[in-house]
Amino acid sequence: MRTKIIKIAENNYAEALSEPAKALREGKIVAFPTETVYGLGAAWNNAEAVYNIFKTKGRPQDNPLIVHVAKQEDMKTYFAFWDRLAEALTKDFCPGPFTLIMPKADHVKSPVTAGLSTIGIRVPSNRIARELISLTNVGIAAPSANLSGKPSPTTLEDCVEDLEGKVEYIIDGGDCEFGVESTIVSWDGEVLKLLRPGAISEADIKAVLDRNSIDVELIDKTGKLLSEDEKPEAPGMKYRHYAPKAEVNIITGSNVEEKLDYINKIITNGNFDRIGLLISETLAACFRSEFSNNEEYNLIKNMVTFRKDERNQEAAHNLFKSFRIMDRENLDLILVEAVDEIGSGKAFMNRLRKASVKGDL
Repeated sequence: MRTKIIKIAENNYAEALSEPAKALREGKIVAFPTETVYGLGAAWNNAEAVYNIFKTKGRPQDNPLIVHVAKQEDMKTYFAFWDRLAEALTKDFCPGPFTLIMPKADHVKSPVTAGLSTIGIRVPSNRIARELISLTNVGIAAPSANLSGKPSPTTLEDCVEDLEGKVEYIIDGGDCEFGVESTIVSWDGEVLKLLRPGAISEADIKAVLDRNSIDVELIDKTGKLLSEDEKPEAPGMKYRHYAPKAEVNIITGSNVEEKLDYINKIITNGNFDRIGLLISETLAACFRSEFSNNEEYNLIKNMVTFRKDERNQEAAHNLFKSFRIMDRENLDLILVEAVDEIGSGKAFMNRLRKASVKGDL
């Protein structure tokens, strides 16, 4: 199969997207950008096309998919009920990097649910994604557009690397705004759960509930480990995800000195020949000052830095992108500095732990 890359100019959205929209209506799968990561999409109500997503990605079929719709009003048609809580959260967070899981309506029959009684819906804020959904005239089921287990794609290059020759169309949307997948919340009318952290934080959700005088506790399930027999309620809960080819270790420590000491031990132990660093600008400056004259410094083949902002958005935005860049350089090990779990920091650490083979050190 020959994959066509769709380029979009400011004034030709409808024209440029007409071909991939037609392909989706005909039961084909298409890779497209969102504000979170690139998605691999199919018409949600075409079972064969949805199964083709699982097959193309190598994705386990008990791992549900999220359906993307064009506007908040469209979300209601997929759910068995709609109440004040659903209205409040989606009014504040949609369009945007937010997915709501609720019991599905009786008419919803699709492998996107992975056999569950619930369905996850979101409204992307990315203009290309919303225009594509509108032109297709049906909700688009879409996980991230990577081969299962690999880092999610946040650039056109990432998509092409994994999917060229496997899909008919990849739509170029440049770099994704947030760089990590959407926040996922489930609500059954009684229990509200945070299932996956994203750019919309736990604090953001609680603020909306408080502002609307909704007295419901938000239960954090993002650290729950599932057994082999358990079915995941949402994407990203069960299987090892987001992992580059290199081993990933997490740099922790209460201060810069402890972090530098850990990095130095790794560099000098002789077990790795090609090492990458994803660290804050502060730690990077101290590392260069401390070790730039050491012979072992040459083992560092790539260093990506991020600015520590209030919500850790830059760190989260750089994570998957950095993993992909370092994969292309055939590194043995990637050392990543831990961040505080504030704002997007919780999403950053969630994805990092799933990518790491050893967890926090």
